[in-house]
Amino acid sequence: MTKVIVRSAPVFLFWLRQFERKEIILSVIGSCTLLGDIVRLYPQTLKMVTRYNLDLCYEAGYPLAVAAQTHNLDLGRFLEELNQAIEGPESRREQGF
Repeated sequence: MTKVIVRSAPVFLFWLRQFERKEIILSVIGSCTLLGDIVRLYPQTLKMVTRYNLDLCYEAGYPLAVAAQTHNLDLGRFLEELNQAIEGPESRREQGF
């Protein structure tokens, strides 16, 4: 396993593109992850994003924290819901939830 420590958005985007070329899926979503990247990598999150009226044309380049703050969303809850959408019902069943 390769560990990559990313300290800035441009470096993050560089590594994200490298991972995509090698078909490696990004497994960590945080407050600095761009909203557009989340929806592009995990299309199943689109329904949740549109439910919160987040505009992907305008806000796709925003970090998740900025988009949440703009819409007065609780960032922790929003991240939790995103991760649940990504995991899907199958993984929750496997974990016994």
